[in-house]
Amino acid sequence: MSGFLKRAWDKPFIRKRILPALCACAVLATSVILFIHEYDNFHVVVDGKVYRSAQLSGKEFEHYIDAYNLKSVLNLRGRNKKHAWWRDEIAACERKGVEHIDFRMSARRELTDMQWEDLRETIEKAPKPLLIHCAGGADRSGLASAMCLKLEGASYEDAKRQLGVQYGHLPFFFNQTKAMDATLLKLHGKE
Repeated sequence: MSGFLKRAWDKPFIRKRILPALCACAVLATSVILFIHEYDNFHVVVDGKVYRSAQLSGKEFEHYIDAYNLKSVLNLRGRNKKHAWWRDEIAACERKGVEHIDFRMSARRELTDMQWEDLRETIEKAPKPLLIHCAGGADRSGLASAMCLKLEGASYEDAKRQLGVQYGHLPFFFNQTKAMDATLLKLHGKE
């Protein structure tokens, strides 16, 4: 153990208060993530128009397409022909006659002005109701959902809620998904 860590560990406050608190936070964060993924992280963004989720299986796509009369699916993970999840998604959309749209973006990099404009145009042109998804349904889906609310005239505060812990978005400490928060902030001119 390094000298700094040994000195910190030797302090009762660290050992008895801080460490248990950090462990509790880790357990809570893990519990939230497991709960979200167990229930597909499916949520209403704009009722009857826009929904969001994590990556779904082919059968799960079919279920939500039928349940919400979806007309299009926006995949924020981009085209991934070599992956079974992508092929299953395409097949489900084809079976149900739903438009499938691929848009690649990273949760770890802020969107450029051109990417932002392309995403806005893609969302506006997509047949509604629209399902937006990424891998976990937290970061990229949160940003795109916030954009949908902005297009509906929502305030920054309402749009920002789409990038919330309740969806699995955890922009704490060294998490690189802070880029989604920074992009939303830039969009709303709050720099």
